[in-house]
Amino acid sequence: MKRFVWSRGNAGEVVAVMLAALLLVVAIDQIPGLHFDELNSISLAFKRGELDQGVQSYTGTLYYELAGAWMSVAGFTPRSLRLFSVLLNCLACVAAIACVRRVAPGSTAGAWVGCLVATSPPFVMKGRLGWEVTAMHPVLAAIGILAAVAAFQASRRRYEGAYALAAGIAFGAAASVHLSALPLLPAVVAAALVARGGSV
Repeated sequence: MKRFVWSRGNAGEVVAVMLAALLLVVAIDQIPGLHFDELNSISLAFKRGELDQGVQSYTGTLYYELAGAWMSVAGFTPRSLRLFSVLLNCLACVAAIACVRRVAPGSTAGAWVGCLVATSPPFVMKGRLGWEVTAMHPVLAAIGILAAVAAFQASRRRYEGAYALAAGIAFGAAASVHLSALPLLPAVVAAALVARGGSV
């Protein structure tokens, strides 16, 4: 097993994730103002387990189940809903850093990418909103990219297929709209196979 060695890059990555969390929680109650969709999210999260309408995407039910579980502890308030989004988007930042670490191990590129994500205006402004699309989809897309990179780097065919399948599922879920999501899973699997000289 390869031994983990703490480096400047590791410290930079930790700082990047902490920066992401800090920027996402600053003035979380005021900026931007509360949106109607966030009130709707609180209502749907409160009704988790009995959702039968108003959810039109792959990740909708999952989001409201997870948000409901979080808010049953933190409280069914706009702040706790936004804090749940902050948590998910910090996980997206971590996944993005992990992806760069796989591509460029031992470098400080992961830290720089993490800082770029953390300070991106769309990430800071949208990442705190209590909407499914801004909370779930960034982390799903980041996980999909990480799994796709792992598929291209896999040393064994069975690992390659598993990673490619995971990437396809994550990308498909992140696409939200059913018809646009359907081609993504086989496309990622096929790309991984072709990249390694296999047949589809």
